Amino acid sequence: ASPVPATTVAADEKCPAFTITSEVTPGNVTFSAAPARGGLSYSWSVSAGTVTSGSGTDKIVVDVSAATGTKEVIASLDVLGLDPACPKDAGYATATAQLP
Repeated sequence: ASPVPATTVAADEKCPAFTITSEVTPGNVTFSAAPARGGLSYSWSVSAGTVTSGSGTDKIVVDVSAATGTKEVIASLDVLGLDPACPKDAGYATATAQLP
């Protein structure tokens, strides 16, 4: 499956616009945030499934094998540790992955 771009906010050097791509494989969805930056904390939440790896990082793997009947997984990301002068929603992005 090809990566699906997501919603983004606030683009500049101190307050980068974050995007999320998703890749669906049998039983899993991988969500990746860009740009990946050191010194930041990535707080993810997902609408279905269980995060099995990557919590706190720019890339998570979500196990959706038990999410029977679910047609999509929405990942929300809040990036913590940005410059305090950034807008409140600067580190926020979402993405939706369609399941087969």
